[in-house]
Amino acid sequence: MPRLPYVTREELPKDLRHMYEDIAQGRGHVPHPFKLLLHSPGACAHVSALGQYVRFKSSLSAPVRELAILVVSRHINCDYEYSYHEPVARKVGVSEAAINAAKFRKSTTGLPAHEAAVIRFSRSLVRRYRASDATYRAIQKLLGTQGAVDLAVGVGYYWLLGVAMDTLGVTLEPEMKSLLPKQQK
Repeated sequence: MPRLPYVTREELPKDLRHMYEDIAQGRGHVPHPFKLLLHSPGACAHVSALGQYVRFKSSLSAPVRELAILVVSRHINCDYEYSYHEPVARKVGVSEAAINAAKFRKSTTGLPAHEAAVIRFSRSLVRRYRASDATYRAIQKLLGTQGAVDLAVGVGYYWLLGVAMDTLGVTLEPEMKSLLPKQQK
C-alpha cells in the first residue's frame, strides 16, 4: 500500500504539469513510481532524467540492461521493479537460465559468458558496493569503457529507484502480477 497518494496531473501546480507530461511522453504513461516521486518535483525531475538516459540512451544493449535490472531488483526484493522487468528481459532475449539465476539467486556456472559477467558485476555492486579489479576488467572487456561506466550507473540508478519505490510503498500497476518468489520476498 502506498505511503502517499499517487499524484495526478491535475494535482500538480500548473507550472509543474509539464513534468507529468514529459514523463508520460518518455515512457508512454506515468508509472506508479513517478506518481509518488512527484511529491518532490525536483527529485522526480532528476530521477526521471537519469532513468531516461539509463533505459533509453545509454550504450548498453537491452539484454545487458534488463539482466542487470533483474539482479538489482531481486537483490533488494523490489516487487514492482522485478515484476515489470522480467517480461521485458525475456522479450529482449535474456536467456531463461540467466533470468532464473537472477530470480533464484543461483550460480552463474553454465551461463553464457556475457550473461555471467553481467550478473557477477551487478551482484558485486549490490552486495559489496564495488567490483574487484578482475570483475571490472571482465565487464570492461565485454562492454568497453563507456559500457562499464553505463552499467555501473545503471545498477546505481535501479538501486536508487528500487529503494525509493519500496520506501514509498509503490504498488504494482493493475495489469501487473508479482513475479518475485513468495517465500523469498
